[in-house]
Amino acid sequence: MNSEDLYEEFVRKRQQERYMTFLVVIIMISSLMIAGYRIYKMVPKKTFSNRSMMNDCDELYNVIRGELVTSTDVVLSTKKPGKGDWHCLYVKGNKLYKDRKIVKGKDWYKHRSLTITYVAYIRNQSRIDFKINLTKYHLSYSQRNTVELLKMNLKNHIKKSDATGEESYTLAIDDPKHNPKKYKLYYMGI
Repeated sequence: MNSEDLYEEFVRKRQQERYMTFLVVIIMISSLMIAGYRIYKMVPKKTFSNRSMMNDCDELYNVIRGELVTSTDVVLSTKKPGKGDWHCLYVKGNKLYKDRKIVKGKDWYKHRSLTITYVAYIRNQSRIDFKINLTKYHLSYSQRNTVELLKMNLKNHIKKSDATGEESYTLAIDDPKHNPKKYKLYYMGI
């Protein structure tokens, strides 16, 4: 082999390396574009779903707040506390009920899982903090809100000697672990 043949072979190998490098770069750019497109397609759906679930939680909170804000008495009990215009809120089968009627209709809860917990405070007898957790398919959204009640004294079985003056409850009457006595949130409207 002479020097010209060696030079031509060197140039040919160099061009092949450049083509391979160019091919690798094209494949990497294509992969990044495909991944970016998938992320682009996923983000708006997830954002829309979270916004939708946030609105759903707001609607449920507004129902609860609308019922409780002007109540004269709010009681945690297993049965109707006495005579009068008592109403109750509870969760059963991942659906919110008011007086044995499903709030928002059965179809609204399709593919949704609902849990509502609340913290009642003894020291401030007009405040209840709610946590609404809504899961739809694999997405979950949780929201916390406080209801400041205008005309009520919280009455329940919380011990006034409790150090924190608060206790957490769930509205799910079909949750034997967290609500074994099947307490419901009773309230008397004006």
